Amino acid sequence: MADEVFGRDANRVPVVGGVTNDANLFVTALRVDPTSFRLLVDTSGLSTQIQDNDAVAAANYGTLILGTDGSNYQVPAVDSSGHFQVDVLSGGGGGTLVADNDAVNAANTGQIILGTDGSNYQVLATDASGNLQVDIVSGSSAGTEYTEDVATANPQVGSAVMIERDDQLAAVTPAEADWIGLRGTEKGALWVALADAAGDPITSFGGGTQYTEADTDASITGTAILWEDASDTLRAVSAAKPLPVEVTDASIAVTGTFWQVTQPVSGTVTANAGTNLNTSALATSAGQLADGHNVTVDNAVGAGVYVRPGTSAVFTVDLATNNDVTIDGSSIVHLEDVAHSTGDAGIMALGVENEDQADLSTGDKDYTPIAVTKEGNVIVKQEGTITVTESSPLSGFATSAKQLADGHNVTVDNAAGAAAVNIQDGGNTITVDGAVTTSGTVALTNDSLIGAGDPTIDSYAHVAINLNAGANQVLVSSAASKQIWVYGITYTCSVAGTVSFQDEDDTAITGIMDHAANSGLSHPTSGNFAMPIWKLGTDKDLEVDVVTAAIDGWLDYAIVSV
Repeated sequence: MADEVFGRDANRVPVVGGVTNDANLFVTALRVDPTSFRLLVDTSGLSTQIQDNDAVAAANYGTLILGTDGSNYQVPAVDSSGHFQVDVLSGGGGGTLVADNDAVNAANTGQIILGTDGSNYQVLATDASGNLQVDIVSGSSAGTEYTEDVATANPQVGSAVMIERDDQLAAVTPAEADWIGLRGTEKGALWVALADAAGDPITSFGGGTQYTEADTDASITGTAILWEDASDTLRAVSAAKPLPVEVTDASIAVTGTFWQVTQPVSGTVTANAGTNLNTSALATSAGQLADGHNVTVDNAVGAGVYVRPGTSAVFTVDLATNNDVTIDGSSIVHLEDVAHSTGDAGIMALGVENEDQADLSTGDKDYTPIAVTKEGNVIVKQEGTITVTESSPLSGFATSAKQLADGHNVTVDNAAGAAAVNIQDGGNTITVDGAVTTSGTVALTNDSLIGAGDPTIDSYAHVAINLNAGANQVLVSSAASKQIWVYGITYTCSVAGTVSFQDEDDTAITGIMDHAANSGLSHPTSGNFAMPIWKLGTDKDLEVDVVTAAIDGWLDYAIVSV
């Protein structure tokens, strides 16, 4: 390598140079940084380049990091792990570093964790196990925790047990061995289940119906009372197998007076005076039963039973005041087709007041009481046909001299319909004082009453109108050979809108009528049935178109046969 030629600057100052090294002594100019114009120096060989975590080598060398104590530079100290050794002068606490679960040493020092009660600092307390002692101020229930199989304290302190109200039990979500809440009835009683010997719930407790004392029931369902007979056989208590009662005393004293409406007797009782019964106790005029006691005669065996009046020949049955039945020696029973005798005894025949002619028996040939009026007159119904004419009148036939007195009704029954019933006034006037009630169709032929139309009215109707906005809404439906005649209508509109009426073929009955809010149309019902306000064609429904508004009102109409 040849020596470098040095130049000069504008001031004729030569460039400073030097040799490259001791081996070749080549002359070269010194280099500077083109930006800072500082001298460039090669520092290689002054320290050893190492990487993080490289092993320490005694041959390595480099630049030490220095610190200052305020007066002199000092080399920072590290421990064998390379950690800086730091003395905390302020802002930190001294103490002994210990590991988790180390044994407690009285010589160890450290910082205590403090809390505050709002006014003063307090040391946080722990128990012997190192658990932090906490008082729950709110959000939980106070009480004492108890351990299973430990003797109970006296008194015990704890939380009240709450249960969920469940009026009708059903299956729950928790499965076997899961926690589940207690449940109770609407009265707060805890639901419980009784278990049998196998641990399964008992679902039946004998069944039967509970009865209240003095209840009457023709078919009693319940649990029977059983008793054991001499052969160790269980028997149900019944009339055939009564519950045995043992009299343990040879003599039982019975005092007082005992009465029973019906006294049952088991076996046969022979009533021969002076033999088996005490004749002095037989019912005689002096020893008869006291008043107010019944005698029941049971004739189940079918033999004759005789009640004889004795020598007085009069037998009296006292049925309380004004209901006595006195029977003398004469018989009150008479056979059919036997001749009448003066002085025959008998019972008065009574009838049933039946002016409305209601059925008193259910079938032909049944016994039926006599029907009478409330005045006691026997009601007789005419069977068959009675022909009455002016040429052969009945006695009392209504003529000019024998007409019905005022205040009596005349009923004309023409159910057969063979001929028309005519009421003729002889060219005069028939006067009806009061209301006329008819059943069926009444045809009036006097056109002056209803007009020349003389319609055949099938039915009259009054309907309510309650419609929202809509087109072709049917108000009344017609039928074949029928017309709808409208006699009166009233309605109002909920808001401003239009209303128009037409038949089912959209033949206009009215124009399109504008109405303001809460206004409408009102036409009172016509009293002349031959002059409706609207008359529709045959078999044409009445429809209405409502725009914007809703309408409410009524409509009177008739269905007319044509």
